[in-house]
Amino acid sequence: MKEFHKVLAKFTSSQVVSNLLRLISGLLVVRYVSPALYGQYTGIGVYLGYVAIGQLGVVNGLGRELPYQLGKGSNRYADSLASSAFAFTIFVSAIAFILFFVVGVRHYILSEYRSALLFLSYGLLAFFRILNFHFLPVLYRTTKDFDRLSRINLIFSLFVLLTVLLVYIFGFKGLVIRGVFLALLQFTLMFTAKPIKLTLTYSKEHIYKLFTVGAPIFLVGYITPLWFTLTYSLVFDMAGALQFGLFAIGTITLNVIKAIPDSVGGVIYPRMSMQYGRGMSYSQVLSDNLKPVVVLVLTLVLIGTSVYFLLPLVVPSVLPDYIGGIRAAQFMSFLPAIMAMGGLNHIYNVVQKQKYYAIALILGALFGLGSFLLLGKFYRFDLVHIPISFLIGTFVQQTISLYFLFNVIANAVE
Repeated sequence: MKEFHKVLAKFTSSQVVSNLLRLISGLLVVRYVSPALYGQYTGIGVYLGYVAIGQLGVVNGLGRELPYQLGKGSNRYADSLASSAFAFTIFVSAIAFILFFVVGVRHYILSEYRSALLFLSYGLLAFFRILNFHFLPVLYRTTKDFDRLSRINLIFSLFVLLTVLLVYIFGFKGLVIRGVFLALLQFTLMFTAKPIKLTLTYSKEHIYKLFTVGAPIFLVGYITPLWFTLTYSLVFDMAGALQFGLFAIGTITLNVIKAIPDSVGGVIYPRMSMQYGRGMSYSQVLSDNLKPVVVLVLTLVLIGTSVYFLLPLVVPSVLPDYIGGIRAAQFMSFLPAIMAMGGLNHIYNVVQKQKYYAIALILGALFGLGSFLLLGKFYRFDLVHIPISFLIGTFVQQTISLYFLFNVIANAVE
């Protein structure tokens, strides 16, 4: 238990340092790029949110099966599952690249050179999307793995800061070059240090196994990202690139703080799977992971409060062009704390009872999207409508999911 807390503290601390570096780099980037141009760049980037659909839950299945099989001692089988998932991911990533590439060529033929450049660069980002953000992180499961991942995150974050020079020197083109370089670097670092030896050996049985396990996890896990992506798409279409660019402060605030609960979840989830694979009961697994979740929520409330009061003091002097996004960013600072309330929700995947979790997520997303549309109908559009709707929907999600965890699921499993 002490070893787990030590690993959790070390990994989370590295994430905090990494996020501070990324926060500084994010603020510098938006300082050197106008809100309209930054909005155009990130607006097209919204489409990356749909790329994960292509893996159909296979990587999600690996995320559950890999630590579970390792917990059972089936190391060779776990390695073969990882290799099959790797081959499948490469195939899906190649399709994503081709789709973005074709759109980029079309814009080039129409002499829309800036859009062509963006889509062509996002083609490379699309190729590495599933690999960098979904597949490779799943391979890091043990204490030694998380120590290695901590070092990778720190090195990568340092380059995130250093490459701001590209934006400073080359402006908008530098922003595009920076995005591609960082995607390549992240892949190189994580792939080189991966704890599992991968081959492109493909097994239909393995893919089917991972699909049947992972599809429910994927469908459930994609509800909230899809809700967020739809909201961002509506904002980009309704309010335009300038407003979307102003919301960059809110996006940066969310991503920086949210990385903390994400890192904690990245440690808790495989731990739960291993514990369950070793024979621990549902209630034991749940209670054994409750304390770090409670501490995390309280910590994020304090961080969110601090950021809420700091933003009006910092942004006007550092990023005067983005003052219009301050209020939205203030509300966004509390969203990670609400999200962290669901730190135990990983156990839905472990015991494969995702249908209850799906109900909670769908109801919350509907509440959130409905709140956004109602605010837009009765009031003049304001960027603050985005975080308010996210807060409402996420709170509904977590409240319902926690009720299911401690009542419905507990009775069903035990």
